[in-house]
Amino acid sequence: MRRAARDVAFALVVAATFLTAFALANAAAVLALATAMSAWVAALALAVVWAAIGGVLALFLLRRVRGAAEWRVEDAEQARAEAEQAVRDTLELLAPAITREMALAAVPMAGDMADGVLEAGEDLIEGADEIMDTITEDVPGGGMVNQIWDIVLMPGRFGVRVATTVLKRESNS
Repeated sequence: MRRAARDVAFALVVAATFLTAFALANAAAVLALATAMSAWVAALALAVVWAAIGGVLALFLLRRVRGAAEWRVEDAEQARAEAEQAVRDTLELLAPAITREMALAAVPMAGDMADGVLEAGEDLIEGADEIMDTITEDVPGGGMVNQIWDIVLMPGRFGVRVATTVLKRESNS
């Protein structure tokens, strides 16, 4: 903390020194010009010169700031597009492995379906599919997620169909 305070104080002393030198140089310029014209005209002429220099520098700085702001927005948009494409590429690479793992995890659950829950299970699967369709409409890569979800639901659908067929055959016999 003390070091920061010392550095700030040093910077202020340096700024004051340069400001004093600038003021004394301007005073000397006014005194030099006063030998060729009246003192108030010399001071006014020097003020006009410094105002013109300041105006040119302000215009230059304004152009640089505007150019930098536009460049940063374009650069950020390009970086976002590149990142979005990288995410899509990664999802495409990971999709087969994720699909396999999700399907393997869903198979044991599908085997647990039985008599009274067949209709509820079918409704649940269809409802989950509809919810997933709705959710993935606005998500980047949503089509891929929806395909993975359809694959995950396949064992459940197959289990419901097999159990329904078996139970219908038993009730018809």
